[in-house]
Amino acid sequence: MRIIGLIGGSTWPSTIEYYKQINQQVSEKLGNYHSARIIINSVDFQDLMNFNKAEDWTGTEEYLLSLAKDIENAGAECILLGANTLNKYARSMSSKLDIPIINIVEETAKEIDHANINKVGLLGTNYTMTDGFFQVIMNEYGIETLIPSEKERELIHHTIYEEFSKGIFTEDAKKAYINIIGSLIERGAQGIIMGCTEIPILLENIKFDVQILDTLQIHINAAVKFSLED
Repeated sequence: MRIIGLIGGSTWPSTIEYYKQINQQVSEKLGNYHSARIIINSVDFQDLMNFNKAEDWTGTEEYLLSLAKDIENAGAECILLGANTLNKYARSMSSKLDIPIINIVEETAKEIDHANINKVGLLGTNYTMTDGFFQVIMNEYGIETLIPSEKERELIHHTIYEEFSKGIFTEDAKKAYINIIGSLIERGAQGIIMGCTEIPILLENIKFDVQILDTLQIHINAAVKFSLED
């Protein structure tokens, strides 16, 4: 079993899901008393917020790279950046490490391509929705990406940082997200990317008329496959 390295704490609710679901999958696949081998480097999320507020993207990447190297030195055999937004740096960081980064965006694009979907709606932080790193990889697979309106993006961004990151999930937020997803479907989205690892927690057990791409689950599936493959 290969050792999974996870940069967590961004945020802690989603990190709990990573740890729980990776272990559940490994236990189901291997049986007996097996559990996953995971090294977690959990950050103080305030540190990342400080970089974001200062728009210090170089500082953010250097900070993440130092965390990744610590995990690598501890014996991890792959790296997961446990937040969609952080995967903006995955490709540039990969060249500076001796172990692979499992890129949440690339794994999601593969899943969408496999489902023969060519137009998706993207939900996430404002950085995730508008920075372009998601769109670049989607374009490589011939996938068109739709994003919500500016007002809707503001609501999504606010709830992610001011509510979900603190473990707060309300019915008002759930209703708002359902409406936003409905608007994206009306615009032609054949699938919806939950491009924030907390959104699936908010919308757990909600059914939609199109395929929902849970990036958290996709990322976990890829990590477990890497860990257990020969």
